[in-house]
Amino acid sequence: MRISIPLRKRRLLLYPCFLTVAHFSVLVRVCAQSPNGSYIAAFRTPKHVTISKPEVFHDAVEAVVRYLEEKKVDLVIDPLRPRIETQDAISIDSLVKITKDAGASYLLYIIVDRPVAQWLKVTVQCYDLDQRMLWQASAGYTGALDVNSKKALPEIMKRLDKELAPKLDHPGLMLKKTSAAPSPFAEGSSKQ
Repeated sequence: MRISIPLRKRRLLLYPCFLTVAHFSVLVRVCAQSPNGSYIAAFRTPKHVTISKPEVFHDAVEAVVRYLEEKKVDLVIDPLRPRIETQDAISIDSLVKITKDAGASYLLYIIVDRPVAQWLKVTVQCYDLDQRMLWQASAGYTGALDVNSKKALPEIMKRLDKELAPKLDHPGLMLKKTSAAPSPFAEGSSKQ
């Protein structure tokens, strides 16, 4: 005797299975991330909020991230939430917990400021999972009166490069590892 289950009930029975598979795939991606990778969070200081525009903050963060990506730094992306870019203070303790949850070993904390005597200042701090600051790199721009924060950003990135370049492939700025030899599966599939 065959029991017929209506289509709607079959879909409801499959829904929990779909959620389990989706959750498992997220966990696999997190576990597959490099244990030496870095998670990025960014903070906009109250002075920057008062004096400058949000676009300048986001442009500065994107410039730092783009620099790190071009240098092939192993950056970990949290599959459960977007990168944290905020003007609300978040404790290093909380950010380190998020870093661990994302599967990273280091927190890169980007701070965008607008000091009184500078158009823009960008600081990158590196923390390990024990909340210890391992290093800090900072660059600001004090220029002519016709300069604004967006015009200052390329100069700041040149200055940051001088501080960050010696740290490449060291804690916080570990480079992505590339496999030297193709896997046997890749070799076998190309011969067919």
